Amino acid sequence: PELSYALSPLLLCSKCTRDKGFKYAITKRSKCRELSRDEVAKKVNECQAAGRKYLDDAFLPSEAALWNDPDKPGDPHYITYPSTWRRLSDLFETMPNPRVFIDGAEGADVEQGGIGTCYLLGCVAVLATNQEYIEKVFIKPWNVDVGIYSLMFSHNKLWKYVIIDDYVPCLESTQGADPWENPLPVYAWSADRNEMYVMLIEKAYAKFKGSYEAIDGGVDRYAMVDLTGGVCEALKFDDPKISRSLKTGAFWETMVLYKAQNKLMSCYIEDLSAANEEPTEQGLLKGHAYAITGVCVVGANRLLQIRNPHGSTTWSGAWHDLKQEVVGGDVVDDGQFYMSYNDFIKGFTAVDVTTLLPDSDDVALPGASPGSRAHDAGGLDVEDLDTLELAVKALSGAVENLPLLRRATQRRRWGAVSQ
Repeated sequence: PELSYALSPLLLCSKCTRDKGFKYAITKRSKCRELSRDEVAKKVNECQAAGRKYLDDAFLPSEAALWNDPDKPGDPHYITYPSTWRRLSDLFETMPNPRVFIDGAEGADVEQGGIGTCYLLGCVAVLATNQEYIEKVFIKPWNVDVGIYSLMFSHNKLWKYVIIDDYVPCLESTQGADPWENPLPVYAWSADRNEMYVMLIEKAYAKFKGSYEAIDGGVDRYAMVDLTGGVCEALKFDDPKISRSLKTGAFWETMVLYKAQNKLMSCYIEDLSAANEEPTEQGLLKGHAYAITGVCVVGANRLLQIRNPHGSTTWSGAWHDLKQEVVGGDVVDDGQFYMSYNDFIKGFTAVDVTTLLPDSDDVALPGASPGSRAHDAGGLDVEDLDTLELAVKALSGAVENLPLLRRATQRRRWGAVSQ
């Protein structure tokens, strides 16, 4: 049941295709990019000839884009109502030099705003740990001057491109004599105020789903499938097989190997009886999605690097101040923290793991030849220990993991938890 969303058959009736706008839903990313580029180029030429910026008349900056039914607005306790809509390219005081990416992408870029998209932004934070992954969501070229962007999402193993303008919901600022001259985006932000990719992904996903209200609350593994077209599995700690692997230590080995295979991981606390984002005694939020951005060993300590999409740290247990101890001085709280593996399996209840599937125009991973079992799975060849050594060195310099990986490889423990 957990895989049904990712593995559902290629069935789209003509009515759904027409009603849901899947006119350009196709199976290959390369074809999706080609169609998008043609349409974007046409729209850019039209705008430049008319001397105007692009306005998306299919997702106008209005109440219709905010709510599933404009006559029945959502609850303001869960969704912050914007005061106005402004173009990102026009927010001169807030964003004097707007660009899609600035010095690449990283998990620390992502900050959640006044809407419940932690599940989506947690996925974005995971993807942002690899520039290639996050860039695949976008279709180049975009045009900042015209204000037009195209992004690509997966639906039932088909690809759909979504073209948007750069209008975003805003609130008036409390700074300055005239607050309307400096409004602030009310939903997703990037830590670098000139960087736009986080806001653009959230807006495009809202259009993909039908409205901003439609993306207020969701499941991170479904969002990860939408963003990557990969296959996602939920590893729930109360499952008998997972529970056994937690007791034997096999689950840690599997997480290390999944990280070496470039699988994408997130975690959460599932508690249906708890209030929305109710904190635990040590500050973890229930019903809130976190990104797992690193798996490492410090001395004899097994640690996980985790990021809260809110952009602030709430974990108060052991190792939460590791960054402060290592860096020293004043450290900006960007929502990223460390916790021990034992605290992790006690504090969280599930891990979602996404395997990225190869695409015809993607580059094969190092150490995996086309047609091999590892290449087909989007992972590393288990026979190639040299490649494993390179992979381990990439894990935040955690070379202490190498003996563990060698032993696990010799026992053929790849994917042991999910088997």
